[in-house]
Amino acid sequence: MRRPLAAVGLVFSVARVARADAGPALPFELAWEAPASCPDASFVRHRVAQIVRGPPLERTVVAAKAHVEAIAAGQFRLVLTLRTGDVEETKTITAGSCSSLAQATATIVALAIESPSGDAARRSPPALDTGPAAAPPAPPTESDAAGTSRPPSPPPPTSPAPLTPATPSSALPFRPDRPQSAWSLAPGAFASIDTSTLPAIAPELGLSLSLRLHRFRAGLLGTISLPQSSTFSQTAGASFDMMAGGAWGAYLVSLATNISLGPSASVEATFVRARAFGVRFPIESSTVWPSIAGGGRLEARLMPGLSLVTRGELLFHVDAPPFSLATVEAPLRLHQPSSPAARMSVGVEIVLP
Repeated sequence: MRRPLAAVGLVFSVARVARADAGPALPFELAWEAPASCPDASFVRHRVAQIVRGPPLERTVVAAKAHVEAIAAGQFRLVLTLRTGDVEETKTITAGSCSSLAQATATIVALAIESPSGDAARRSPPALDTGPAAAPPAPPTESDAAGTSRPPSPPPPTSPAPLTPATPSSALPFRPDRPQSAWSLAPGAFASIDTSTLPAIAPELGLSLSLRLHRFRAGLLGTISLPQSSTFSQTAGASFDMMAGGAWGAYLVSLATNISLGPSASVEATFVRARAFGVRFPIESSTVWPSIAGGGRLEARLMPGLSLVTRGELLFHVDAPPFSLATVEAPLRLHQPSSPAARMSVGVEIVLP
């Protein structure tokens, strides 16, 4: 019983020394892009350091770029690009969890580091020493004729055919220290309802253009409301036209595979034009004031390249003027934009590749 225990202790001590020899600095660089629910790059680097246990005679410098994305409910895909020397190869792996893909990335990178000479060894295997030319088989002797058999001469060794280097997937140089930003443009259209900018609830139609960069969103928007009219007597009244435009931003967190939610804010300029009708001297006036909106934004991916977007906001008007009509007796106030006002929007965005 003592010998097996001693053997186990010896194995543990050897593994501990080998890990210490590996050192904290390994000859690899990693660019890791994955959803927020996946392990981060530090986890993958730590697993590589754990797997690379002993210092090989010659370590290969490896540059790795890993991109993980969700492709379906409970399914993730890894596209891993490895560069060793002047050779680049790409692997695609699908799994049911991000953790499995992170483990696979660490294992592949560690094996590439521990390769004696990387891909170059696979492309150009060392030539085998064939030795002197093989002599022709000797004629049978008397002992052979008597029944004693001689073992056949082994065939001369042959050199394996060299492997063809992998074709680079891109003509551009791979720089793991400068990973490409996963950004995209997304034009969209939406409809919204504003509760108090105009005398009645204002239905609006709008267009937007957003820039998507990981969890961040930023863009421009513009809306136009359907014309409204308000009467203050049997024949007289006023009509209202409204337009708005501005910039917005949001920060989203993934709630599920295809759903993201987060806070949003916007700064806008609101333009309103009012026209009086049914009076002796018709008059038209217009005004512009700034508005600030804050709330939340929800994105749901309907299919690749198409997302449903909803926004719920409180709209604050900054120094919005009242709309009044001068009469013989006293000015008649037609409308006063209230602050804050509630606004709801629903639309779609086309995510350009």
